[in-house]
Formats: sequence, C-alpha cells, structure tokens
Amino acid sequence: MREAVGKEFEDLTIMDMGLEGFLKPKEISALLLNIYWDAIIVYDEVEVLPGFLTCVRESIARSGWRRVKDGRAYRWILPEPMKEVRIL
Repeated sequence: MREAVGKEFEDLTIMDMGLEGFLKPKEISALLLNIYWDAIIVYDEVEVLPGFLTCVRESIARSGWRRVKDGRAYRWILPEPMKEVRIL
C-alpha cells in the first residue's frame, strides 16, 4: 500500500470495514472521527465515499468539534463538555 500512495504521507492506516458500518456506525469513536476527518480514498467501488466524507467533514466543522494535537496524537474537544453532538 505504501508504494501505491507514495511517500508523501508520514503515517498510513489501512481501514477494512463494511460499508454499512462506516456510513451508519452505532457510535463514532475518536478513531473513526479521525478517519472521517483525514481519510484519503484509495478505492471506492460504489463511489459513495467522496460525497459522504464531504458531508461528514462539513457537519464536524459546523458542530463545533475542535481537533488539537496533543504530543504525537490528536484529540477532539467538544464545543460544550458532556453535550451529545450528532454529525450523521
């Protein structure tokens, strides 16, 4: 996979999951939130992911979530602590 995407990316995470679980998860983890935010689609047989990710990213931005770098990792800060935020 590294050869396919080139050396321009420092880190590479490969995600293999069912389309339904990606488009309609029961719960969005911090990892899935990061994937929605950073995803670069390598292969999309049904050609639904670009539009989906655009909508999700816009929803994340509108919701007030902020992603901050914390050392080598990222974390998300809610607009209001303990308030439920819906992005899908």
